[in-house]
Amino acid sequence: MKNWKRIAVILVAVMALTCLFSACSYEAFEYKLSDDKSYYTLVRMKTSVVSEVELPEKYSGKLIKAIGNNAFAGNTNLTSISLPASVESINDGAFKGCTNLKEITLPASVKSIGESAFEGCSSLTKITMGDAVVSIGEGAFYGCTELTSLTIPSTVTVIPSNAFTDCTSLATITLGNAVTEIGKKAFANCVSLARFTIPASVSVLAEGAFSGCTALTQIELPSSVTAVPASCFENCSSLASINFDADLTAIGKSAFKGCSSLKNISLPSTVSVIEESVFEECSALEKINIGNNVTKIKSSAFVGCESLARIDIESLEAWLKIDFAANGSPLAVAKKLHLNGTALTEIAVPDSITEIKAYALRGYADLTSLTLHEGITSVGNFAFADCGELASVELPTTLTSVNDGLFSGCAKLASVSLPGTVTSIGAGAFDGCVALNSVVIPSGLKTLGLGAFKNCKNIVSVTVPSTVTVIENDVFSGCEKLATVNYDGDVTSIGARAFFGCKALTEIRFDAALTSIGANAYEGCSAVTSVILPSSIKSIAETAFIDCANVATVTIASGSEKYTSEGNCIISKETAKGGAEYSKVIFGAISARIPATVAVIGNHAFDGVNIVSIEIPASVTEIGEYAFRGCDSLTGVYAQNLTHWCLIKFGGNDANPLQYAHNLYIGGNLVTDLVIDSEDITVLSDGLFKGCTSIVSITLGNKITTIGVGVFEGCTSVQSIVVPFIGASANDAKCIGYLFGANDALENVNYVPASLIKVEVTVATEIAAHAFRGCSGITEIKLPENFKTIGEGAFSGCKNLTVKFAGTKEQWTAVKKGRNWNSGASGLKVECSDGEYTD
Repeated sequence: MKNWKRIAVILVAVMALTCLFSACSYEAFEYKLSDDKSYYTLVRMKTSVVSEVELPEKYSGKLIKAIGNNAFAGNTNLTSISLPASVESINDGAFKGCTNLKEITLPASVKSIGESAFEGCSSLTKITMGDAVVSIGEGAFYGCTELTSLTIPSTVTVIPSNAFTDCTSLATITLGNAVTEIGKKAFANCVSLARFTIPASVSVLAEGAFSGCTALTQIELPSSVTAVPASCFENCSSLASINFDADLTAIGKSAFKGCSSLKNISLPSTVSVIEESVFEECSALEKINIGNNVTKIKSSAFVGCESLARIDIESLEAWLKIDFAANGSPLAVAKKLHLNGTALTEIAVPDSITEIKAYALRGYADLTSLTLHEGITSVGNFAFADCGELASVELPTTLTSVNDGLFSGCAKLASVSLPGTVTSIGAGAFDGCVALNSVVIPSGLKTLGLGAFKNCKNIVSVTVPSTVTVIENDVFSGCEKLATVNYDGDVTSIGARAFFGCKALTEIRFDAALTSIGANAYEGCSAVTSVILPSSIKSIAETAFIDCANVATVTIASGSEKYTSEGNCIISKETAKGGAEYSKVIFGAISARIPATVAVIGNHAFDGVNIVSIEIPASVTEIGEYAFRGCDSLTGVYAQNLTHWCLIKFGGNDANPLQYAHNLYIGGNLVTDLVIDSEDITVLSDGLFKGCTSIVSITLGNKITTIGVGVFEGCTSVQSIVVPFIGASANDAKCIGYLFGANDALENVNYVPASLIKVEVTVATEIAAHAFRGCSGITEIKLPENFKTIGEGAFSGCKNLTVKFAGTKEQWTAVKKGRNWNSGASGLKVECSDGEYTD
């Protein structure tokens, strides 16, 4: 059997050597006879170990006219091949993936090259085509990364899709004058191609034809090309100039996107639409002319053209008629227009214009004067937005609507005259007009849009006409100097953030009709001292009055089905899941006295209020999240008894007022020595005494079964603590820092108060590993007689520690001690009931 294997190997080697030094024998290949039996197609080579191949011209007396589909595909040993003069067709994938094929000469007889015929021949440096070639398949030379030059014969009419994609070394290519079409991504990513001449015969360029040709510096489009397709020259980052013929009618999406060396563009008058992202990221583009026939500029057409400083137009009328996408106008970058060579700083809209399109002059930074004639009936959204030098505008009486964002960002606009014909002001119409100090809202106005006057920081007063019944979201948000709002009629709804940050507003007053106040509606209105609401009020968001720091009085007219204002609090009637009714504080003034009927202090109830002290009545069972956030003026929290305090459910962050007040009073007495030993208290919740700096000593009785994390966090005055266990429970031992908010023993040094010197454990039989790590200030730890285990490194770094063990020295010897339990505790002493223990 072994001998037969040796013979087989020898035969293969002989065949390979025969092919290497002479034309391969007929038996080296597999052939297929044509349907008409007139010629053969070479189907495949039977061995792939051969590097140099010379194909025979005939087989069984008939010519070999075709190299079949995938005949040599994937043959990585093949370096050169000689084709006979009989071959007319190189079929699909014939040499695909022959990564070591370096050179091939196609005989003059070859007429067609199939799809992907030489795809991935990454070592191919040269290929010669004869004049008989009439067709080249898609992706024929895709990824031939070493191919440097190529001449396409004049018999070829189409350069198909991906024909030379990723031919990264291709620096020179000559097209015959019969080519009429260059296909999709035909030369994409040919990064060495610096110059290219498109023959006058070409009439069609396909999408992405030259995309990613980063070395291409210039291109001339023949008059036969009437459209530049999408992404045609995208990311040709060296392209500095391009000439458009007068017959060009269309430029596709992203056609010149990322052409970062392109400086000047002159669009022919025949182009009517500037498509999406056409010149996006052309960062060197300095100048562009927009012809009179342009009717539409789409999204992102000039985004990222950071050097664009000049836009030339021939007609202001034509410019004002252009349909601009939201971020399509080049004015957003260039900031100015040149009309017939003259820079425009003052614009008088021509009488022929009755409608100004959206975004028409958005971003016109140099515009100082704008005249709108009587007869203009419509001005589109954001038409004059971000005109930073515009100081005043008078709107014509023929205008009935101030549309969305119309003057937004006009930072120097100090006055605007709104005619009585205006019935609606759109969303963000004057957003960011920081110089606007007064505005007269027309008496016939019906709609005041979202954020209409948002961030108009200098408006002092405003009168809302009787026709406006809803103050939408953000309408006056950020109007820092707004001190007075007069309502001529009955407003029924105040939207979210409607008066957010109106720091000068001193009073919130509605005598009738109001039914709802939205989220954060008056947040940050720090000068408000009184809130007066009608009996019609049905809904008040819990965040409505956040940071209304100085409200002294709250009044809700009697008769409200939902709210009362007892004790200078807004109190809502709520219904629990089971149907039981209870009372909840929604908002409290600085003089609040919570009624004894209240069960819940709601989320954000005193958020940002300058309250000095707070008494929590025994009826309160729950305090919501952020109820006392930012109450930096709070100095005392009063509870009737300790049991009640310990049973309150705190909802989360900033629910506990102690972290701001720092002083807890029980029954009128300041708590300094905290003792919890009640049958009713078994659980201490997370952060229960957080920030209570008045506490000096803590004693927890043996009834306690559960201790929450950080129960004493921020209690920085504590000197001694007696606990049944250190951890969440007797069976869940943790580090001492757990009681003070630490996540692990490494944080002991940051959370355990420096004042703590004595710790006593009354019940637990175990101390966790590293429990007292780094607690160098603790000088005494007491352990019960039945104590059994000290964890690894439990007292590491406790330099001056004395352990007082209730058991005998013999019992101490029996206590299990983890590795390095006293590491770094150089002064540690152990005192037992029968004397000091020594090793």
